[in-house]
Amino acid sequence: MQKPFDPRAILVPFALVLGLLTVTAFAPALGMMTGIFTPLPIIWVSLRFGMKPGAVMAGLVLVSLVFVAGPLPAFLFFAEYGILALILSEGVRQGQPFDRCIAFSALGATVISILLLFFVLGEQNESFSSFFKDRVDSHIAQSMEALKSMGESPADLKLMQEFSVTVSELFTQSYPAILLIGSLVTASLNYVMAQFISRRLHLGFNFHPGKYSEWVAPEQAVWALLASGGAVAMGDPFAAVGMNVFLVALVVYFAQGLSIVVHFLETRNVHAVFWGFVFLLILFQPILMGIIIGMGVFDLWADFRKLKSPPIDPDTV
Repeated sequence: MQKPFDPRAILVPFALVLGLLTVTAFAPALGMMTGIFTPLPIIWVSLRFGMKPGAVMAGLVLVSLVFVAGPLPAFLFFAEYGILALILSEGVRQGQPFDRCIAFSALGATVISILLLFFVLGEQNESFSSFFKDRVDSHIAQSMEALKSMGESPADLKLMQEFSVTVSELFTQSYPAILLIGSLVTASLNYVMAQFISRRLHLGFNFHPGKYSEWVAPEQAVWALLASGGAVAMGDPFAAVGMNVFLVALVVYFAQGLSIVVHFLETRNVHAVFWGFVFLLILFQPILMGIIIGMGVFDLWADFRKLKSPPIDPDTV
């Protein structure tokens, strides 16, 4: 339920955003877990008071970051988090299904971020690919330094250094998809958290009643998966575009496979502790991720959620 706007009401959410950004800047390890919820206070303000107050708050954060971190980080924050929060909250206010809220907010944030980068890099006479390669190489170098400080053997470090060259090239080609996937994850987690807070505090925000456990990807998505996989196999000049589409399609079908897992956990009234165990197992076992992606793809034909055990005949017991 939307309330009349009091400018003082954004002070606490504004401070929360700055606090989350500060944690991300000075404690990166902790910031990886908390920083992803930076859009949440903006979403809350937009749902509570409307789009304009939410935009005002995002603008205040933008201005603050311009003075503290410089124009480029400030505008990237606004594109990646501010735009995402405003589009997502507007979708919720309109009663849109959760997949549309998440998809449109993530897509909007990614498109604005890429356009902003093209504009800024064009002014600096720097190519898009070289900018991303520098960022990827910087992250890889930081990871190598961390491994070295943890006492990894020189032989292992040399092997990782050689492998990092291939990883750098792959990540550079796939950076648009990585941006979109990151935005999809951010939008999903913030949507879930905003919905949880709304229900716990009985705020009455207009979240769509649709359940994630019943969600299925559009049938046409399988053609994007197949076509992009074929483009990657064909090599240049289609490999880079194909790789980006292929990665996003894999994430979509991972989400569908995960919804099947959630369906089975819900229908069997599994304890919350076991839910956590299952998700941690999926997170740290790549083979399980592959199985879940496969479930998502083949759910188009198998419809796993409707599979039931045959009834037991009492006369045979």
